[in-house]
Amino acid sequence: MGSLFVKSKDIKVDGFLGKDINVPFYLQFVPGYVVDVITSNKSLKYGNNIRNINSILALPHITDELFARRATASEENRYYPLLRGIVDVPAKGDPVLLCTIGKIKYYLGPLNILNSPNWNVDNLQISEYVYGQPEDTVTERTRRGESQNFKKTKHKRLIKIYKDKLDHPEDSAAAEGTSAEGEDRDYHEIHGDLMFEGRHGNSIRIGSRDENPYLFISNGRNSSNYLEGTKDGSLIAITQRGTIHQHFSGDTGVKEGQLVSDLFILGSDRIELESKRLMSDLVSFVNGDEDAQKLIYEYNNNQILQTSDRIIINSKKDNIFLSSFNNIHIGCGNNLTISTNNDLIIESKNIYLGKDAKANDEKEPIVLGQQLVTVLNDLITCLSTANFISPAGAPLPLIDAINGAPGVPIATVDNPALGRKSLKSIQG
Repeated sequence: MGSLFVKSKDIKVDGFLGKDINVPFYLQFVPGYVVDVITSNKSLKYGNNIRNINSILALPHITDELFARRATASEENRYYPLLRGIVDVPAKGDPVLLCTIGKIKYYLGPLNILNSPNWNVDNLQISEYVYGQPEDTVTERTRRGESQNFKKTKHKRLIKIYKDKLDHPEDSAAAEGTSAEGEDRDYHEIHGDLMFEGRHGNSIRIGSRDENPYLFISNGRNSSNYLEGTKDGSLIAITQRGTIHQHFSGDTGVKEGQLVSDLFILGSDRIELESKRLMSDLVSFVNGDEDAQKLIYEYNNNQILQTSDRIIINSKKDNIFLSSFNNIHIGCGNNLTISTNNDLIIESKNIYLGKDAKANDEKEPIVLGQQLVTVLNDLITCLSTANFISPAGAPLPLIDAINGAPGVPIATVDNPALGRKSLKSIQG
């Protein structure tokens, strides 16, 4: 039973001869608790009906019928999500609100009794005796009808802390005629965000700082963290204003057993890699030796940050287009591999192997293979037909002198004082 008429001793009207009369009133939403949940066609109470997906079996705490036990809950106790496109599927034992609209039973919830994103105890629920199960195997969860598989954790509610550089940027202060030094500000007040929080450390935050919107998608957040951060298992941050370090200034790490500030840094540039070829070095190099810290981490405009232990970008049928109006920087702490089944084409004005090749004045160009083969063939042809003058004054083929043919003296340069070797030794 969902919505129903109930009576209360506190709701009375004057009746005949001044006698108070209890008047029934309509209770649209009735508190109840979840007995079973149908999450797929494999669920025990699925009933071979696709309509039952995400429905629940629930018992009301207030009813005009005999109170039912969990073990006797049946199709009469089935409730469907109240909202069409959004459903927060509860777990067994979760508190919910039950209602009946147009003879269809709906649920809304779970209720946020403890203000916990993970689990909220139903303070109206009472324990039941469990029949047919050894007493030493019965837990308090079993008596209260709670899910035995649900992992209760201590994940914290997300919060939002005032950040002066984001919530009161200097240009906004100037536009409003206020001082950037702190006039007309309330450091303890900040508007909230729209947040969708999962049960085990994942969330979507749709919010803003000042008038600048942002969107955070976080997964695998530590249970002790109140805020998203770049140390979460995975994070996608879409911001309009503010640097990465400003938005995630609370990032911390453990050093020598102490919790210390550990702001975001590129994976290829982490200190523990002891790399001598930092991505930040090349970023600075191609930008006229400008500070890489400023270029990478202090950008203060529209940007997207994606960070995780591993990221895969895959195109199943068509192309991947990676384009940038300015530069594309690729860095890694170990190896960079490129594999292709056909051609590798690099179209560029210049190609440099190593930044020294571009920085040094004495540039060493790479030869063209086919052009080099042609030049070497011409050189060999020329040498093979060349002659030299023997001591007797007769011209002899140069190739015979090189090969040391019988009766042919070894040809040497005219000035041995220069320390040059004979043609024969050159050949060897």
